[in-house]
Amino acid sequence: MNLNEFQAFVQNNADIMHGVHPESPDDLANYEARLGFALPVSLKWLLSTHGYSTACGIDNLENSIDTTEACRKSIHLPDNVLIINDWNDGGVVYAIHRQQADAEYEIIWGDATDLYLLAEGKSASADKERFPNFAAWIVDRVEFERENA
Repeated sequence: MNLNEFQAFVQNNADIMHGVHPESPDDLANYEARLGFALPVSLKWLLSTHGYSTACGIDNLENSIDTTEACRKSIHLPDNVLIINDWNDGGVVYAIHRQQADAEYEIIWGDATDLYLLAEGKSASADKERFPNFAAWIVDRVEFERENA
């Protein structure tokens, strides 16, 4: 799904995608500077245009950056990992930045053990739920919200 398709998808689901507290361009640039890599274009567009909603795929970007930085210090999480959501139940959603021009990269829904494996230079097991990009993760979240509303 390219950015135009993603934007159309979000507009078609505006009833659950429009949220609160949109992110400013300055805040997004600050988060990228803290991470040391670019955030997905689709994530930046969604959070700057619609803010946070139950289906936006991320609870709070600043908290995600804080958690990522804390894990970099405590368990030596690699510098190319972004923890998108830590649901405090053992489940985590994370992304591994790959040097792609559009800054879109795979989103993985796994568990906290994955973070320790990544810190040891290993890969997470193949049985994790994987999404090719942030837009695909959002499509899943919208479907979940629709099914569980």
